[in-house]
Amino acid sequence: MKCYPQKMPPFTDWLRACWSDYRRLWGRLMTVLGVAGAATLAAVAIPLIPALMLAVLRIGPLWAVVGLGAAASLTAALWASSWGQAAALRVVRYDEPPADSLSRAWGQTAAFGWVVTLTFLAMGGGFALFVFPGAVLTVLLFFAPYYEISGEGAGIQALGLSWARVAARPADAVLRLLAALILAWAPSQIPLVGWLIAMVWAPFGLVATSRLADDLRAASPDARSPEWMGRAVAGLSAVLLIGLLGASIGAAYLARRALPMASGMVGRLMAGGLDPASGQALLAVAQGTATPEQRSQAYHFAVAASSAAWNANVSSAAAGSFWP
Repeated sequence: MKCYPQKMPPFTDWLRACWSDYRRLWGRLMTVLGVAGAATLAAVAIPLIPALMLAVLRIGPLWAVVGLGAAASLTAALWASSWGQAAALRVVRYDEPPADSLSRAWGQTAAFGWVVTLTFLAMGGGFALFVFPGAVLTVLLFFAPYYEISGEGAGIQALGLSWARVAARPADAVLRLLAALILAWAPSQIPLVGWLIAMVWAPFGLVATSRLADDLRAASPDARSPEWMGRAVAGLSAVLLIGLLGASIGAAYLARRALPMASGMVGRLMAGGLDPASGQALLAVAQGTATPEQRSQAYHFAVAASSAAWNANVSSAAAGSFWP
């Protein structure tokens, strides 16, 4: 027999439940977020201390010392941040004391971080295709970390559960997710005191989205991850990585093509192409004291120098030297 989604609670009931959860869990959430924030700062700083000491003492290649220190710092910070996020979700999901959430979340950090990574890869692939697919995927996959913490699914399965449950109630999910994000963000825009209110109000967004994840679960208790979800995530991840690779190659190409032009202009300046009057005009423009005549002279000199460099570059390309 086919199972149909159940009804979501009314919007006003959902808001009242979010407010009740926020008031009840605020202290515990602030404790967990504070501990996680301190741990993340420590994770950033501690690996850099020996790297800086080795760099000052000139022990080992500088690039290797700095690179290994930065890599260790980034890895530790990502782990501590993921641990804190998992612990905060446990507080809301299981109504646990902070110490229990922090302790139990430690063993879930790797799995939680993997689900978050898969989610961002899939969303990034959507945004690489175009903005609209990325926005749609953001909503459909938003709750994957929540379902991983609840123990309902790991990895791709958690993404599939989020997809299935949001797809069953798309209007409710979009409306309430937007409301949660706007309500969490709006107090920070209050002049003068917004930053202070935002610090106290910060847990509301987490509480509201966690409540929404629970409501979607209750509305579609028999939801199953689509069989094609793994292939879809792999394809979207490939799109994102190919897009990033293409952007990197394009940036490197443009930089190489621009280098001869810049070199030609500098060479002309160094070779005496800069006459005293043009040099004085350029200096006056840089200092903000140029007269209209000096601005005009500086402009014409810059155009002439760049044109000469461009013509030289075109001649080089025509001669077969496409990559300088």
